[in-house]
Amino acid sequence: MKIIFKLGDILEKISRIILMILVAILGISIFLQVFFRYFLNNPLSWSEEVARYCMIWITFIGASVAFNDDSMSSVDLLVNAVPRTARKLMILISNLSVFIITLFVFKYSIDLLLLPGTLYQTSAGIGMPMWIVYLCGPVGLFSMSIQIFIRLIKIVLNWNKEVLSE
Repeated sequence: MKIIFKLGDILEKISRIILMILVAILGISIFLQVFFRYFLNNPLSWSEEVARYCMIWITFIGASVAFNDDSMSSVDLLVNAVPRTARKLMILISNLSVFIITLFVFKYSIDLLLLPGTLYQTSAGIGMPMWIVYLCGPVGLFSMSIQIFIRLIKIVLNWNKEVLSE
């Protein structure tokens, strides 16, 4: 179990580093676009595309980090209104459902990635292969699946404890 938890910690650190790099690239790209467009009257052709692709990657990687930090938005009115045992069961079922849905979407994101139209297409502005953009789905969903799996293990291991670690 310690290996799985260590893997989760490593994945979390890597995800945060990737997010920091992507946010920096996004900020620099937008700054350069504004500077070149409004101060030099010569807009860049690639900056909007770079910013868009960074935002897509930030969304998928950020979802994994947000789930791990328990920062995902949720409505817990019903969960807090039931007794502790039912609450633990609801949290377990909820996390298991999210895990199954994430695996399902992960499988179809790989199918989408492997389509010939995706593999051989390039972006218009910077000529980047589009499979790099579409790779954010499998990478982010795989990371999120690992984090949910670790959370499920923690829920089961801490089942009899007074405070359930979500």
